[in-house]
Amino acid sequence: MFLRIFTTLIIVLMFYNHYNSFVEGFLNTIVSGKPYWKIGNEETKGTIDIKCKNYVSTGRQKLINNSIYTVIVESKEDKIPDDCNVEITYRVKRKLKTVCENSGHWDLKNHQVACFLYMDDTDLLIEKRIP
Repeated sequence: MFLRIFTTLIIVLMFYNHYNSFVEGFLNTIVSGKPYWKIGNEETKGTIDIKCKNYVSTGRQKLINNSIYTVIVESKEDKIPDDCNVEITYRVKRKLKTVCENSGHWDLKNHQVACFLYMDDTDLLIEKRIP
């Protein structure tokens, strides 16, 4: 008898709820990829995060060379959130000797060496699409 009443109650509540379930519907916006740094054996680290004002984010993910990352933001609306930003930060650590040898310019005036560090974002991070 209890089972019949419980089943009837569930059916009535499902038709009463306009989402047809007991959980509110969310739209998940997913950002994923696979970073690849061309720098080589130098130390390179990074993070990716989605920062929003009124939405729930899954939080920051570490960027690891040649590893897949995924960050998700949930919104109660059926659209991609307008006030969200994808924030990518990375840190590059290079040996001073490598920087100076690759700069191609040595200035030995006044017992000083001037080395130039050329850094281009396209050299640091290349996104690969996940198949």
